[in-house]
Amino acid sequence: MPVNLEKMSEKTGKNSVGNLWKYKRNFILIMLGIISLANISMSESVQKSKENSKNIEAQSKNNQDEEDLYSYNLIRSVFKPKSKEPQPDASPDDNDRSIDVGHQERLQNKIREELADYFASPSKEEAERHMVWVEVPVWRLQDGKKVSDTERIQVLNVLASDVKEIFREIYNGHEKFPIKRLIGYTWRGGNLRSFHNTGRAIDINPEENPQMDIDGRVLVGKKWDPHGNPYSIKPNGDVVKAFRKRGWVWGEKFRKKDYMHFGFKEM
Repeated sequence: MPVNLEKMSEKTGKNSVGNLWKYKRNFILIMLGIISLANISMSESVQKSKENSKNIEAQSKNNQDEEDLYSYNLIRSVFKPKSKEPQPDASPDDNDRSIDVGHQERLQNKIREELADYFASPSKEEAERHMVWVEVPVWRLQDGKKVSDTERIQVLNVLASDVKEIFREIYNGHEKFPIKRLIGYTWRGGNLRSFHNTGRAIDINPEENPQMDIDGRVLVGKKWDPHGNPYSIKPNGDVVKAFRKRGWVWGEKFRKKDYMHFGFKEM
């Protein structure tokens, strides 16, 4: 049977072209699908990016609001208007603008010079060479009433003027703090650390302002009752303020509380 090669070749060519077009069309469809998916993914990314930007912007605004509120409260705390209600007394450790630190340092230098011989060779005779008697105004309690009086006390000569000022301020204070007994210079033998040996310490009303051990046991005196006993020294009251502004340290700060005691620059 004769074969028509020309017709077979023509038919084969048509089939090849058809297959090629079919493959090309499939490829184009696949590429269009990929592009479409890419566009969808890009669109979602853009949307998420916009949402993140909004969240960041909102968070930033919240942070700014918080900073503004903090700044506002800070300014209010610094420039808070004075209340008309009575305010509590300042802490004993608060800075007192009336304290003359320069005066205290000059006084301390004078004390070192004045007591140089005593520190070189401590003795009762040498100590008493530097002591003077001063008279100060005080209030007494008589039949429940406060009566004006005076008291004499022996102190270091360099401190005499300041001691007079201290007791004048206590006397003029609103408390009218009553004084039963004062102890200044007292020779205490071998206890060279005692400020009483050099007239740099004063004890006030020892019975009502005791010295306490670290466990609360009374060593000297009876009972400290600043809210009930008028002879007991009140924390940050007229007595403490008058001494503190002139550089005297209250024994309440000592490890063994000594409520009666004030010492110049003693710590």
